[in-house]
Amino acid sequence: FLLNVVHELQWAVCDTLHYSPSQQPTNTNTTTNTNTNHNSFHKLSNHLNHISSRECNILSRSILILNLYFDELLLGQYPLTQYIASAMINDGVPTTLLTKCEYGTAFLHRLAKPIYDIFKLKLLNKCRQRIFIDTCIIHEWGALQKEAAAVDFYYKNDFSLPSNSISFCTNWVLKITSKILQEYLKLALELNLWSKCGGLDISSHDLAVIYWYWDFLCGTQLNVMGTMRNAKLEKKE
Repeated sequence: FLLNVVHELQWAVCDTLHYSPSQQPTNTNTTTNTNTNHNSFHKLSNHLNHISSRECNILSRSILILNLYFDELLLGQYPLTQYIASAMINDGVPTTLLTKCEYGTAFLHRLAKPIYDIFKLKLLNKCRQRIFIDTCIIHEWGALQKEAAAVDFYYKNDFSLPSNSISFCTNWVLKITSKILQEYLKLALELNLWSKCGGLDISSHDLAVIYWYWDFLCGTQLNVMGTMRNAKLEKKE
């Protein structure tokens, strides 16, 4: 048992704390080498997803939560807002919106805590993950959708863009929200919550409704990502 604990501490905790992106951003007010930073950001996210799927013991998860964000830096080393910006720009959000517009920069800093909560979510046990999504995360990202719409409105006004042009921040927030809701459904199935309601087994009809909604969320995410990718390609042309 102790050998398993030590091994888990090594790959789950030490590997995460020693996580080093291929190129560390040095200035939180500018965004350069966005593809490199974007990949590094998502490598860490995928690593935390792996830890969640392996259901590590509480010792490893507690150490990681304590060290996930301190001294106003991700893992005490990297500026979180810079990594969020690089991920957003890689998804097609204009650089000028996040770095040159006061409201865009303010929104970027507003995203830091909700994104941290998503990282933290992956380090909780599965029962607490669903409760955390239900009580904190869903409501927060609902509010962020309204704030993102305001940012897009000001950006379109300032740059004289058509009112029906793509709403970059709104789409990005919608993309993350749809992923959160998918995780919420997945946790309910993994925890067998529906089958425990009233002591009855879940019916095939109920499962069909659950998977229909899951398919709807996946479709929403793909549509948003496709729209943002097409806008990014058109901009390059």
